[in-house]
Parts: sequence; C-alpha cells; structure tokens
Amino acid sequence: MNLVEFKTLIADFKKRIMKGRYVYLWHGTERGLDDILPQDVTSRMDIVETIRNVDISECVADEIDRLIKKQISRELTNHSNLPEPHILVVTNAYLMARYKTGLQMYYDNFVGDGRMLILQVAKWYIETVRLPSFVNFEPETCFNYLAKLVESDHVIEEGE
Repeated sequence: MNLVEFKTLIADFKKRIMKGRYVYLWHGTERGLDDILPQDVTSRMDIVETIRNVDISECVADEIDRLIKKQISRELTNHSNLPEPHILVVTNAYLMARYKTGLQMYYDNFVGDGRMLILQVAKWYIETVRLPSFVNFEPETCFNYLAKLVESDHVIEEGE
C-alpha cells in the first residue's frame, strides 16, 4: 500500500466503523505519521513507558517475556475501552523484536472492528555515530521482524 492509499484508508476509517482487522507497520518518523492521523481518534502506547515499571531484576528470560507481555496486554485492554473508531499507534516497537512478542496479544486485547493498530518503527540513520568494533548494529532488524508479522501490503514507507 502506498502513502496515498493509506491516507484514504485513514479518512474512511475515521468516518465509519469498518469491519475487520487493521494492523499496519509504519516505517518512518512519528511526526510523519502524526501528519496524516486524525488526532481525535488516535492514541499512543509507548512500549518503553508501558514496561518501565516491570521488575525484571531477578527474572530468567522466559519470565521476563511473560511479565512484559502481561503488562502490554493490560495496557492494550485500557485502549480497547476507548470509543470506536479508534487508532492506536505503538511507538518504540523495536522492543517487540527484542522480546519477540508477536502480535497475538494485540489481536486478543485490541485489534477488531473499529480499531486499527499501527506499529511505528523509525528509520535509523547512524552513519555519524562511531560504534565500537564489537557492536554489530543492524538497523533493519526490527523492521524486518515486524514486517513479517503483518500482511505485505500493510507496510507503509514514509515518503513513498
């Protein structure tokens, strides 16, 4: 889907409650996404803020994953109580790749008729930052992980 088609979908989505599951991946800036979303039907969920108070200091990896998923599910339930139509933008979605959360909890707790989910992933540009030689930074890892979770025509590139 190109940007023009996405803008048309957003306008239609705001006008009426559309049936189905609407999950999209926005590859670009928050500002670029904000410019096309109707703010009166849009809310945000920052994954970093959502899991900030999860105490993982003495947990093993599987327990960390479970606690993080539980906290995100709790927050999604809060958003699902908002009036429809409603668009939820998930920022700092890179943590979904880090903990491999998948989308099931989003489907279980938010996605449905009259509700749209947009995962926002920034395009990373760090050419000017010098990383130590032992750090292997792959800027597209998060995007590639999330792109596999949504339908191929539900990936929107900012500026295209």
